[in-house]
Amino acid sequence: MIALSNAFRSHPGVGWVRAGNIDQSTAVKLKQLEYENHILKSEILELKSQLAVEDLALDDHLFLFEIVLEYFGRRGSQERKIKLSWAEIFSIIAPIMKMDTDVRLVRQRFSSIIASVIRNEEDGIGLSEVSDKSFETIISYFIRCSFLELVNDRVVIVTRLGNRFINEYKILLKK
Repeated sequence: MIALSNAFRSHPGVGWVRAGNIDQSTAVKLKQLEYENHILKSEILELKSQLAVEDLALDDHLFLFEIVLEYFGRRGSQERKIKLSWAEIFSIIAPIMKMDTDVRLVRQRFSSIIASVIRNEEDGIGLSEVSDKSFETIISYFIRCSFLELVNDRVVIVTRLGNRFINEYKILLKK
């Protein structure tokens, strides 16, 4: 304890002040800033929760994207392409991510679903996987849209906005 008080005296620093010696105007100003910060954060949360359906720009997600599926069939390694809208892709991938957040598992399940969509008995599609480029493009697109959040290199989660988009898309499909 003595060493610490000696250090305060021998090396005075800006932050080395007794709590009782703080200028009252500084303390008041700090409290005001804390209060303003709290109010602004509350407003941001309120505005985010009030996002209108139009703000989701559903029409923007109806554009088609070509997914490349690489597979090994009777004729060797081949590619098959399928065009789906971004909304359709997200409606497939989001439920998978609710079960698994590991990107590798999500890719495997997503690949399996896409393969079942384009399965051709003649080609005998066996092992198949969505191409690296297609999958990376899909994940990065939905991260930019704030529908997904990359927690670390391997974990992806669906955000509140992503869940909201899925719900709005389901409603749109029912109409």
